[in-house]
Amino acid sequence: MQDQLKSEDVQFGIIGLGLIGGSIAKSLSANKFEVFAEDLNQSYFDAAIKDSVIVGSLDEINTSKDLILIICVPVSAHESVFLKHLNLLNEAKLVTDCSSVKNSVLNDLNKNGLKRDNYVFSHPMAGSEKSGYLNSNEKLFEDKTCILMTGEETQESSLRLCESLWQILGSKISLLDLKDHDSLLALTSHLPHLISFSLISTLAELKLESNKIFSGGGLKDFTRIASSDVKMWKDIFSNNSGNISDAIDKFIEKITLFKNYIVEKDSESIENFIENAKNFRDKNL
Repeated sequence: MQDQLKSEDVQFGIIGLGLIGGSIAKSLSANKFEVFAEDLNQSYFDAAIKDSVIVGSLDEINTSKDLILIICVPVSAHESVFLKHLNLLNEAKLVTDCSSVKNSVLNDLNKNGLKRDNYVFSHPMAGSEKSGYLNSNEKLFEDKTCILMTGEETQESSLRLCESLWQILGSKISLLDLKDHDSLLALTSHLPHLISFSLISTLAELKLESNKIFSGGGLKDFTRIASSDVKMWKDIFSNNSGNISDAIDKFIEKITLFKNYIVEKDSESIENFIENAKNFRDKNL
């Protein structure tokens, strides 16, 4: 199989048809690829069949045709998926996941002595506070960054295939050292969700009626992600606890510093703090 993916040469297996897996399936199907899938939620599988997004279950994969296997399940489910589908993991030209935490996935691979030369770690930086197959969208990944990481044994050909996959889905590729992923994402993704959950929890304790929560658009925009999938984020916080704890400590340092400026009515320092944050945000985001 060439690095450039062609529908006549390769088939896809997707484990998990939620927002991410469903969106991948829809995009691949729209690009004329055969997609087989599995999901614990039978309604997701049935809907994907009805929509002609997938052609069948993983049991119906053509063993004479090259396979790319994409795993789109919660962090804590990877080990059971690996063990259940050992044959597919061994036979696939490429195996990749879409997990938001990578060290736990790597540990699951290592402790079970699983094949790793065909494995590439993917993290599509796309999503929504909505979850499930019904909210999936074939254009979800267009113009979004997908981070790719390799293990020590990953073959170059597997990385090239994974790059081709995400390019077909419309993503921009960015490479990252695997060991840096969880600490970086703790700051850029996991901490913002934690702050959003915590702010809403603080408001909830006030027991205000909905018509008494006076705010401009900022509160709604800032806390949109507090509506994110509960199980997924439980798994992320549990499996990246050390890095998230470090990120919280860094944030507390900044909050404490800013609080001191406010308590002391240090207008110049308050202005500089806000201006520095604004300039960084405007330049980089």
